[in-house]
Amino acid sequence: MPDAVSRLKTKLRTALSVLYSQPPGGYGPAPWGGQPAPQQYQQPMYQPPPQYYPPPSAPRRASKGLWPTIALAAIGMVLLVLALAMPLYTMSGKSTSGSYNMEATRTISVSGIEESAREGSTYNTENFDWEKYTNEYKSAHQGSSPKLPQLYQLMFILLLIGMVMAVVAMPAALAAGYFGKGPPKLAAGLLGVGAALAFVAIAYMFVAHPGAVQSDYDEYFKGVLGDRAGPHTKFMGETTWSSYGTTNTATWGPALGWFMALIGGILMIAGAATGARINRPEPAGGAPPGPPMGAPGQYYPPEQPGYGPGPVQPGYTPPPYAPPPQQPGYAPPPVPPPQPPEWK
Repeated sequence: MPDAVSRLKTKLRTALSVLYSQPPGGYGPAPWGGQPAPQQYQQPMYQPPPQYYPPPSAPRRASKGLWPTIALAAIGMVLLVLALAMPLYTMSGKSTSGSYNMEATRTISVSGIEESAREGSTYNTENFDWEKYTNEYKSAHQGSSPKLPQLYQLMFILLLIGMVMAVVAMPAALAAGYFGKGPPKLAAGLLGVGAALAFVAIAYMFVAHPGAVQSDYDEYFKGVLGDRAGPHTKFMGETTWSSYGTTNTATWGPALGWFMALIGGILMIAGAATGARINRPEPAGGAPPGPPMGAPGQYYPPEQPGYGPGPVQPGYTPPPYAPPPQQPGYAPPPVPPPQPPEWK
């Protein structure tokens, strides 16, 4: 009986010594059978990485010269449209003798000629498109072609292409100077080409128009003006003479459409100058750009609908692992040396 009690005490002391044995650095009950906690269990508890939210996009700031370029291109385009719709040249004559008064006007546009005459209280008007004008001219001149239709058809083509260049330049300037897409200098190049075509058209008309009028109306003007100056000798002018008690006045020159084309070309040149300042737009400040997609430390929701980690409380950090505090005045019982088991 005493031997059984002694063996029981020995086993109890051994169990207590194992239970209360301490790892290096302190005393107190330790988990894991008296050994330090494994390294993987000493880390803070797992937290899912924060969910990525793209930063708010910064407002755009248009490039320098963008809005003046668009405005000048738009005004120049409108003026070229008006030039195509309005008369480009006009010739008028007036005869006065006492109470007798007669006026005649001839306006020329890219679509044809309009003639009007007023004698006393009688007013007549007649329109000739270029096809009708050409047919009547060929019938009266043994099949030879007139010069004026060719000149105005070329004017129409040049002004139309210049107008198209202005139309295309506006979205090109907006894409490059505001959205940052496309060559920044494309709008300036388009406006420069369109303005050059408009200048070529009005310069060609200034130089070639007297010769075309002389070719088509040589006999008429010789009979009316004789050796005096007229639209068959120079581009613009005025002359007055008297004959048999009648005072005659002839006036000729460019009409409003020609000046519209000239001003439109000048505005398009100014638009090309401002368009040369267009560069890539810059952000106007705000939040900095966020990290690229897939950057480490960013969480992206999985593809499964409705699945995702729970919300993480802001500011929460799990406490690190620490052994239990040492109890004051406590000392572990001595560990007896191991004894061989006793066999009955």
